[in-house]
Amino acid sequence: QPTVKAGPSQTPEPPSGRASRQPDSQSQATASGTLYLRIRAQRIALPLGTKLHARQIPGVEAKSPDDVVAEVVANPNDPAVLGLKNLSDFKWEALPKGGSSNRIEAGRSARLAIGTKIRFGATEAVIEENT
Repeated sequence: QPTVKAGPSQTPEPPSGRASRQPDSQSQATASGTLYLRIRAQRIALPLGTKLHARQIPGVEAKSPDDVVAEVVANPNDPAVLGLKNLSDFKWEALPKGGSSNRIEAGRSARLAIGTKIRFGATEAVIEENT
């Protein structure tokens, strides 16, 4: 069964054109298991292609008329790696569990990893596994 890798930072291009395939039971989820974004009291499933709207993330404004501020996308170099792409005009901050923070500029993606916190301005969310 294929796995969806989740790691500690933005969805980067792998060094030397190769992605690391080291297993990490704390941050991996199976393709059939869904990761979730918890924002305050709401929990949003994050399968590939999911679009998040401004009304779901308080304080984030859409730059397009469709109200979409984020989308779950696959890394073009490794489709097993999913990320949350910033489609807003605001910079986000991703704080991977046990890692250092990364700024997520408009058009960039934060890698979906269990325990990663994402700050959308004053609103903080966390990536969770299905429990």
